[in-house]
Amino acid sequence: MVTLHTVALILHIIAGFTALLTGTAILFIRKGGTVHRRAGLAFFISLMAVSFSSFLLSVVHPNPFLFMIGAFTLYQGLSGYRAVKVRLRTTGVRDLLITLLGAVDAVAMCISGQVVLMVFGGISAFLVVGDVRVHALTLRRQPVPRHTWLQRHIGHMMGSYIATFTAFLVVNFSSSPLGVWVWFMPSVAFVPLILIWTRHYTKRPPRGIGMRGAAVLAFLGLGTAAIAQPYVQGGNTRHRFAQCIIGSDALFLPGNGTRTWEADKAGEWSASSMPTTGALRAVIGGIHFWGHADFRISFPIAHTGNSGLRTGAAVDARMFPWRIENGHVRPYLGFSFVQVSYRMAGGPDLVEYRLPLGVGAVYAWKNTLFQIGGAYDLGESRDYPTSQGKLLPVQTPRQWLAFGIARMIDLTLSSEPGWRSGRTKALTDTLSSLGKLNAITLSFGVSTAFTLGRAGMASRSSPRLTGHKVSQVYPEFGAGYYLDKADLHFGLTYRRIVDRVQGYGDSHTLDRQAFTLETVKFIADYHGFVPFVGPAISYDRIKVKDVRDGAYLDGASWKGVRPGVTAGWDIRPDRLQVFLLRTALRWFPGSWISQAHGRYRLQDQLEVDFIQLVIMPGRL
Repeated sequence: MVTLHTVALILHIIAGFTALLTGTAILFIRKGGTVHRRAGLAFFISLMAVSFSSFLLSVVHPNPFLFMIGAFTLYQGLSGYRAVKVRLRTTGVRDLLITLLGAVDAVAMCISGQVVLMVFGGISAFLVVGDVRVHALTLRRQPVPRHTWLQRHIGHMMGSYIATFTAFLVVNFSSSPLGVWVWFMPSVAFVPLILIWTRHYTKRPPRGIGMRGAAVLAFLGLGTAAIAQPYVQGGNTRHRFAQCIIGSDALFLPGNGTRTWEADKAGEWSASSMPTTGALRAVIGGIHFWGHADFRISFPIAHTGNSGLRTGAAVDARMFPWRIENGHVRPYLGFSFVQVSYRMAGGPDLVEYRLPLGVGAVYAWKNTLFQIGGAYDLGESRDYPTSQGKLLPVQTPRQWLAFGIARMIDLTLSSEPGWRSGRTKALTDTLSSLGKLNAITLSFGVSTAFTLGRAGMASRSSPRLTGHKVSQVYPEFGAGYYLDKADLHFGLTYRRIVDRVQGYGDSHTLDRQAFTLETVKFIADYHGFVPFVGPAISYDRIKVKDVRDGAYLDGASWKGVRPGVTAGWDIRPDRLQVFLLRTALRWFPGSWISQAHGRYRLQDQLEVDFIQLVIMPGRL
């Protein structure tokens, strides 16, 4: 008998395939023509079928995750279609309901606690804010800025295509070594394309061949938005002080000089060398001080080798005696702050913070950096606990080798002529005197938290476990208000930090949800490098769970307020920017928490949000 679930599943598969096919075709065909309009209509209809079949599937077999993703796709498709249908000249009940759908779904995803949903919730929230701004203008019968309808159309329709493409990857490649990173690949690949098309079609007449080329380049990560005058040429101006970089690298840790252990059937341990370990990493960061410094963070997305050795998130600082210039090889010296973990069969992760010293060189070609480098780890051997409680010395690789490629993306150089001519300063002074530079801010970043000092809770509840060192990577969402004349920012941030150690059937988990209110004062401005510092107060909900030999042992929870401090810096070429990049550090002293086997102090954590995107939607 054919069930409702079977019918909905067949419809979902057919509609999803049609949406993927027509959406991909739209990327390459000439925009605005008959073929584009017909393909766009087919794409929209298939999106509606995907959304409604998602609702049916999630109701027949309850699945909140699928339901929220279906609502995300429905909101994106309807809003993108309405933008091109009515050109944002009026706002009706249907438009308000569509925006309300997006807002409710964005909130639900942001508070779900699931990384993937929270990321999509942040994207949806950003678009909802833009819709609300447009509705406010039309309801007051004020003119909507030219090309706004096209910006909304491109953003929403590409957002729905990203959701469709993501679903395709997850269904077919969810078991790949990339794991959860499969979810984020379409966003990384296609968000630059949204920026490319938005700039292209809102500033000059569309030319099909140029956009087809842009689409191909965006797939390769070499979008035309990044092909600008090289930032290191033209003098040491504030708009050339820093430039964002996005790329990847391959890290190799040779097994020579290492030591690990294996146990035979009699339980006797013997030493051996580790196999060579490799890691593919995503890289994001920035070139600073006009090409003399490179600060970046690397996230591993796949590993090779069965040595039990893994590298985690790494923060790199590199100094170039001779600044980076196009067509030149430039040597560098630097160091890394990196998490290294090692696990023997069935055991816990032995996590250490390492500070390998690095040396290497980069070659710049237009806006692309090619890198080769090595590093030397000064760390000594460390002890690893066995299931019998015996400690064995383990030596991890000391020599590291990396090859990488990164794209330097220029986001602010177009503002430089106005700064040099004095127009930017005059406009800034005028708007500041009128209070027009005060702005609502929305922010999103990917963070991690490092444990400060020794983490004693896990070792007391289970001596076979190692201590807490670093949390899982987690998204962070924020909203706030910027006061221009005082140069102050008030913000509220939310994040969920999970820190778990486990092995030999034991585990100890710290699960922290934090709502933080912070006030920061910007205290200087060095060519657009603007540091800040200020007090923070956080309302935390912390849960602790212990498992011994696979069975629940103990648990506890704590709710309360903790004071702390926030510091960091913005890259702010001028005060007229619609968006800027921020690095934020947060520290909150530990709290006491009671469990059946003792009352222990939670370890302090240093939260590091290395690259945070801050948007001021009122300036769009």
